[in-house]
Amino acid sequence: MTIPLKSLFVTSALLGLVSWGASHAPHSQLVAMSSGLGTMTDTDGDGLDDVLEVLLGTSISDADTDNDQRSDLDEHLTGTNPLIFDGSGRPAPLQRNVKMDIYTNGNDVVLQISGIYNQSMRGIKLYAATEDRFIQLRPRALPITNSDTRTFGTGLPGLQSKVCRVVLPKSLFHRVPAMAVGLTAILDGVEMGAQVQLLSSASHLLEYRDGETFGRQSQGSGQTGGLFPTSPGDSMPGEISLGQICVQTLQEVAALGGGQKLYQVSDSYCDYLPDAACFSSCSGAIGNSVVGIDIVGLLGG
Repeated sequence: MTIPLKSLFVTSALLGLVSWGASHAPHSQLVAMSSGLGTMTDTDGDGLDDVLEVLLGTSISDADTDNDQRSDLDEHLTGTNPLIFDGSGRPAPLQRNVKMDIYTNGNDVVLQISGIYNQSMRGIKLYAATEDRFIQLRPRALPITNSDTRTFGTGLPGLQSKVCRVVLPKSLFHRVPAMAVGLTAILDGVEMGAQVQLLSSASHLLEYRDGETFGRQSQGSGQTGGLFPTSPGDSMPGEISLGQICVQTLQEVAALGGGQKLYQVSDSYCDYLPDAACFSSCSGAIGNSVVGIDIVGLLGG
């Protein structure tokens, strides 16, 4: 069975392809808040970095935050909630999955690729998308300042996990207003994919997360998600409303060919979410165009 891969989306405000060898961004864009935590530090050894755990709300000192005998990484990868105790005692069914997570710590941006599988995880490929282009990224051509790959056992029968992390300079992500980074990998012979969608504003890097757990129900077949800071030491740009999140809905409006699709922001509003922050320009995003990349179509070709 082929598991569908999510598309990559980027806003139409993009100026062009990220130039990996271009000059550094202005100094004002390099100023960043520090979380007070170390980059690529994993205090409890569960496979989730401390900064990422703060963003997810899990404990940095307890590998099983909810004490249900499933590690935070296991639950993050299998789609259960690491903050809610599951006392059923039932083993989870075999569930391969791959994820890409991102966090900012000072001037570091960490991409964490993780997968849960039975026998093997191989063939990892990275991609970047802007409005104009979609390219495969070559790790040797990227300004990687640090990297690490580790394999973990799991508390789930027959499953193990792998975590690959790379550290990139934050200035790299401010060369365009928005971009998407995606990956594909082969887990036990099944090709799967994941992605992160990013917006930059001044020194801030924001992530668009798909989500059905917050915001009002969107109408139609649109994809709904919200914007989050990628650093726990960061704040949303501009005037903000605490306890709310900027929820946006994307609607497909045209197929452009060549693996690209055109979307539009059909709804954008601030809605309630504890510990979140919504910026004042959120509602003004309605009508913006968004370009998607049909990864499934590209792989099928």
